[in-house]
Amino acid sequence: MDASPPLSPPPAPPVLPPNAAVPVFGPQDATQLRQLAIGHYVVAGLMAVFSLIFVLHIVLGIAMLSGSLPMKSGGEPSSPEEQQFVGWLFTVMGICIVLGGLTLAGFVAYAGRCLSQQRRYLLCMIVAGLSCLFTPIGTILGVFTLVVLLRPQVKAAFAGQAGTLADLQTTSHLHNLKILFYALAGFHWLAALVFLGFVGIVAFERGMNDGAVLATVYGAVSLLAIGLGFLQLRTARLLGQRSNLPWCRAAAWAAVLAGPLGMALTAYAVYFLRKPEIAALFDRGDHVSV
Repeated sequence: MDASPPLSPPPAPPVLPPNAAVPVFGPQDATQLRQLAIGHYVVAGLMAVFSLIFVLHIVLGIAMLSGSLPMKSGGEPSSPEEQQFVGWLFTVMGICIVLGGLTLAGFVAYAGRCLSQQRRYLLCMIVAGLSCLFTPIGTILGVFTLVVLLRPQVKAAFAGQAGTLADLQTTSHLHNLKILFYALAGFHWLAALVFLGFVGIVAFERGMNDGAVLATVYGAVSLLAIGLGFLQLRTARLLGQRSNLPWCRAAAWAAVLAGPLGMALTAYAVYFLRKPEIAALFDRGDHVSV
């Protein structure tokens, strides 16, 4: 009986290329984080000093309200109602700027400490974005901070864990979207306050009878902005929890009502929220079309 030929060994399974590893967090990254932390302390001090300048507005407003600083309009003394309105405007504006500036300065200083300790990544990202409002120094600091924090090795150092570059990039998009939706919610609420101020100005200058239509329009826009703010706030929270993807996709379209910036956010959100790797990060079943 002839011997059967030896069986050839089964073919080896194809070797998949390994995922791109996260670059190593090196001394240069640590040095840049320390330099950014120092920059945050400096900018926080400048913000505090700048905001305290508006204490003068509070003093002037109180003087107008008390009658110690009479006003003139067209060479004649202003009416008591006009003086009261301007006095309250100066006082409220000064208080808001002083409190807001000192609060932001405190957050910037705290973010500098977090940068040096490599913790609270999301807080550092949010503060970096808010720092851009303090032009030009805060804008430069915020942009450089965002550039450094978006490096995969820096993000991994904050997280205290290793991962693949693709996973970190996918998670980064969700973090960015969450921050942008939080910012959009704040923008809507700020716009609501502005339009409520317009309602007060119209009522003061024209009276409720003559300016009823315009005041109603401003009031409706203010209510719409408040509702959109809560909508975007819920969307940001869901993005942070990685749940209810259909809601996030639908709410992204509502951002177009915020104008050009909202349209850009809508395009960014719709593009990335439709990716399978993004949907895989959400709760099971949330990415199924309904």
